[in-house]
Parts: sequence; C-alpha cells; structure tokens
Amino acid sequence: MRVLVAFLLFAAILCKHHTDHCSNEDYDVIILVGFAAADQTSISSQTHLPKGVDAFSIHGFWPTVSNPKVHCPGNCGGPGFSESKIEDLKPELEKLWPTYMSRGDESFHQHEYEKHGRCAIHGKAGAGTDHAITDERSYFTVVMDLFKNLDYENTLAKEGVTPSTTKTYELNDILNALHYGTGKLCTIGCGRGNDGKTYLNTITACFDNNLEQVSCSLERVHYDTWKCQGDIHYLPMP
Repeated sequence: MRVLVAFLLFAAILCKHHTDHCSNEDYDVIILVGFAAADQTSISSQTHLPKGVDAFSIHGFWPTVSNPKVHCPGNCGGPGFSESKIEDLKPELEKLWPTYMSRGDESFHQHEYEKHGRCAIHGKAGAGTDHAITDERSYFTVVMDLFKNLDYENTLAKEGVTPSTTKTYELNDILNALHYGTGKLCTIGCGRGNDGKTYLNTITACFDNNLEQVSCSLERVHYDTWKCQGDIHYLPMP
C-alpha cells in the first residue's frame, strides 16, 4: 500500500540537533539539486533560458549534513578548476548543467566544483565503485549520469504531473509523484514570480556516500517546501 507523503509530513516529529560547524569529513548526505528550467525566467527577471537546455537541469551536487539549516562542508581544499579538463564535456554540460544567470557557464562550473566538488572528492564519494568521484572530470560526469537516471520529466508525467500553462498542482501532487516514481522521498523548492504566482523551482534527490539514492529526511522536506503553498505552476518548455 502506498503511504502518502502528506501523512508522513503531518505525522513527523522532527527533533534533531546539530552544530552549525562541520569539517570537510562531516557530511552524511549528498544532495543533487535540479532546476525546473522553464520556470526560472518566471521566478526572476535576471535569468534567461539557455538554448537546448533540457526541461530539468542540474544546479549542483552538494555534500552536506542532515540538518538542512547547516550548509556545509564547502570550499574544501584541492586542485583548482581547470576548464581544459572538461572542454569535451561542454555540449552536455550546456544542456544538463547550464547557468541561468548572465555570467558564463565557466564561472558557474568553477563555483560548483571548487565549493562542492572538491568536498565530494575529499570525502571519497563513490569510492570502490565504477562511478567514484576522484577528480574534477569525474565530478561532472558522474553527477550528470546520476541526474539522467532520475529522469524527472518522465517520472512526474507517469504520475500525471505534466507541464501546463493553465493547470496547477498542490505540493503533495508533486512530492507523491516523485516518491512513487523514484521509490525514494525527494523534496522540492518553489519561487514566487513577479506575477505573484508560485512556480516549481527545484527538485532535490538525496544520496549516500556510495552514490546510492536514499530518501531525503522529512526535516529537509519541511525546510525546502515552505514556499510551496497553494497552487504550484510547472511550465512547459517554450
């Protein structure tokens, strides 16, 4: 029998306590945060929709701690970003991992690698497997592979959540579709547009250090979804 996410959220008593500091080794979950591409320009006038981008794209892959209010580790030591090491990945990166801001993709990828990727390397994410993150190049290739396997567009569609300019969804419509489709509890974030409407902004999946998807904590779901109230718009690609 399917257990509704709504019931889980309502019934959860969240009482975890964490410090506000952590070392480079102090993470217990890695979150893969993805953007709903078409909704980005509705949320902010400072964004643009890159040509050729998929309906969902990657924001980042971030080692972190269970407490969603604590954003660490970050900026771990290691080799600096080198665009030449991922030059041949550019066509795929522009499609799956673009920036929506006016600055170029290179600075965005440098930021994601130096702030988060080196922490994944330092923590030996995926060690001992054929998809271990060991350097800059494997950080980008492995994360893109994980993201493609999530296949958010089709996962949502199979549960009746499809892009629309008129139809809207409630929070639990989207959470349940992701839960049933992936077999794990995911979480979403929303943004408020200049028109006052609420738009699907991000979808987050959680992974352990073996790079196996796990259910995100109810604490993280509560934290991420606080803006997702009322009617949520999920737009089609133009």
